[in-house]
Amino acid sequence: MGNSPSRPIVQESYGQEVPPGLRFSRERTMILASLFASRKLMCFPTPHSYERFLNNKRKIDIPANLEDGGLGIPLFEFKYDFFNVPFSSAPKFEIYKYTVIEKGQDYLIPADAKVICVSGGKQLIKSLFCEIWDKTFKGLRTGYEFVFQSQDGPQQFIMLKHHMRENFESTIGDWHVNWCSGFDSTHMDLVVLDPDMPFLFDDKETAAKKKALEKTQKKGMDDLPLWARFRFVSPGILPKLTTKQATLTIGEIDLETNPTEFGLAAIPWYSQIIACMSLLLAYRVERRRKRNNSNNQLNSTIF
Repeated sequence: MGNSPSRPIVQESYGQEVPPGLRFSRERTMILASLFASRKLMCFPTPHSYERFLNNKRKIDIPANLEDGGLGIPLFEFKYDFFNVPFSSAPKFEIYKYTVIEKGQDYLIPADAKVICVSGGKQLIKSLFCEIWDKTFKGLRTGYEFVFQSQDGPQQFIMLKHHMRENFESTIGDWHVNWCSGFDSTHMDLVVLDPDMPFLFDDKETAAKKKALEKTQKKGMDDLPLWARFRFVSPGILPKLTTKQATLTIGEIDLETNPTEFGLAAIPWYSQIIACMSLLLAYRVERRRKRNNSNNQLNSTIF
């Protein structure tokens, strides 16, 4: 299924068939966590940052956090509303981003930005980064539309869902990607599809050609480049103020990141996109888990 636990993201060597942008040299592990009695999930850029957040008793507006490059501050905050009206024109989910801005930095501060904390020549702001709509696309295919706010203007991404499965397909940059799930859909791998492999976004003519070619050139998910790994963490019995929901491990290349940074700096754009997708996956897994628990309790009561 493409989610072998022993399969590494960073390879010892890469063949010529792997594009330079997918020849990863390091792994970043992000922590996805929830706050008790709140309708939001948080994404921390590193385990170090998550631990600092816990040690700070979940306080974000601490000047020391700014001096340490945003260590102890979540990168993203994913908000949802249980009472969202179906087919509403409003987005179903919103993702806010925390950013540390230095005085004189060439950065276009969003109009909706809220200043959380100021320390010396630095300030921490929180602004809307992504809006997500759940939609039905052509062919009755369900999925999600992401609209990201970047320094270059809005960018749109689409995630299409497989019928009867939790797999999702999308396009990140020049690559076709597939979030493929295991048996229980709590473990998912983001793999990069070959250009000649079937893709949910293909038109009918292209899909027919690829289907015919697939019969002679079969390739499994385990044979494809692995970009990221999502692992849901089963919660304990007793509720906590902060609960780790999932871990996300992403492959990155040296040109886009700094291995000495553990806070909000030097996080590649595509890693941010993948993190936002993973927040949605974590939300879906948790909702499905709670629904199954409720059904099990109902069945035990009836029988």
